[in-house]
Amino acid sequence: MLNWALRSLFAERGALVASSAAVGLALLLAVLVEGVFAGEAEQIVAYAEQAGADVWVMQDGVANMHMASSFVHVDRIDEVRAVEGVSRVDDILYVNGFLGAGEDEWFVYLVGLRPDALLGRPWAMAAGRSTPDLGEAVVPDVIARKSGLTLGSSVRVADRTLRVVGLSRGTYSMANPVVFTHRDDLAAVLDAPRSTSYLLVEARPGHSARDLAAAIADRIEGVSAMTRADFVESDRAMAMHMGADVIALMSGVGTTVAALLVAFTVYVGVLRRRRELAVALALGAVPHRLLAAVFAQSLIVTGFGWAAAVALALLLRPALSWALPEVTVLFALPTLLKLGGLAFSVALLAAWIPVRRVVGIDPADAFRA
Repeated sequence: MLNWALRSLFAERGALVASSAAVGLALLLAVLVEGVFAGEAEQIVAYAEQAGADVWVMQDGVANMHMASSFVHVDRIDEVRAVEGVSRVDDILYVNGFLGAGEDEWFVYLVGLRPDALLGRPWAMAAGRSTPDLGEAVVPDVIARKSGLTLGSSVRVADRTLRVVGLSRGTYSMANPVVFTHRDDLAAVLDAPRSTSYLLVEARPGHSARDLAAAIADRIEGVSAMTRADFVESDRAMAMHMGADVIALMSGVGTTVAALLVAFTVYVGVLRRRRELAVALALGAVPHRLLAAVFAQSLIVTGFGWAAAVALALLLRPALSWALPEVTVLFALPTLLKLGGLAFSVALLAAWIPVRRVVGIDPADAFRA
């Protein structure tokens, strides 16, 4: 029966290509939407992940950056430096705000850096310097491209005009582009000359970040401390309660639509062969072997479609990055496998329903099926 199923399937190459293409296009939709969701889920915490800190120290009661304000007195910096196991401490001022770029207004995360900071700076540059001086700013390259900014262009933060001296890579997401300024510029905007927001701590070799965070929180009053991993996950969880929920909904809708299209394609394909299947059954085919043969046909069609969807998505990714630089697309292997598993499961169910009807046909009626 399996040989018959394969010969029957490949004998109608046009139908095979059409069915596989339909499945592939349906899955491509789901793969792309899932890729956008996965990319944004990673990008919204890129700064916390890439800033270089082993431990994040902040105002007591604060556990993230998204939708949070943290104010720590600058005296805490020296106190943290004195904790055993601390190699380096850099502090940043941080606030949500708006960046004026020509006629555009961008909602951004403003990070104020000290000139000698090693932690918390942009980790990749497209052009220019990574550390701004007074009156200067480093903006994401995506914002620069979308707003027509170049090195030397002027941008606005509150009532201050800053000159662009650097274009950073990897610091843009749809939820929180990160713009870097000199600490004193941001302190003037916030009117907080003796405050900072977060202390970024680097641990000495051989010292556990988790033990160091516990020691800082225990020794220094009025602050909380978290390892980078814990801080990133806490920040991600908060971000998912914001705009990322919309992307998650889109992802669910895309996956559902893809599953329905896969089911419809496989169901129609099997239903189109119901007379052929009924005749095979009347000629002595064993029902469970007939079912296995149909399942094999459905899995082959779905497998071709899934492979085509993945290949096309990977080929489209560079074009998407160029055409939509503000959208981060990430194709994670577990996500691709999950979608593949869903597609195969739906295909088996969609094939089983019409085959069950064929198996129930009386052999005498097979030629009229």
